[in-house]
Amino acid sequence: MIRKAGEDDVARVASIAHAAYIKYVPRIGREPPPMLADFAAEIAAGRVVVIEVARAVAGYLISWPKMEAYFIDNIAVDPAHQGLGLGRQLILLCHRTRRMFRARVRAQNGQRGSSRASATASWR
Repeated sequence: MIRKAGEDDVARVASIAHAAYIKYVPRIGREPPPMLADFAAEIAAGRVVVIEVARAVAGYLISWPKMEAYFIDNIAVDPAHQGLGLGRQLILLCHRTRRMFRARVRAQNGQRGSSRASATASWR
């Protein structure tokens, strides 16, 4: 089930970000931005949805519409639940939502999706 994140989800979303991105710390020499995000503020702004497995939050997506674009800031799935298609479901939700805004999906870094995301959803 995908639902809007609430105040009670802040700690779990932060935990998922840490678990999903910790593998990059040795490679880049610091914590990547998703590990440092202010999840409480993002959730309060209504930008976060979570996906549940057996009533437990297993992943999240931070995204929002802005003018002619629909931005994806961050998407992560708990490593224990990776490979189940949860990230794909979140990306497809974003794709359907952007249609309502008649916008193009843009990654926060200004590029149109990643190679992995582009492989799972049509961006036009």
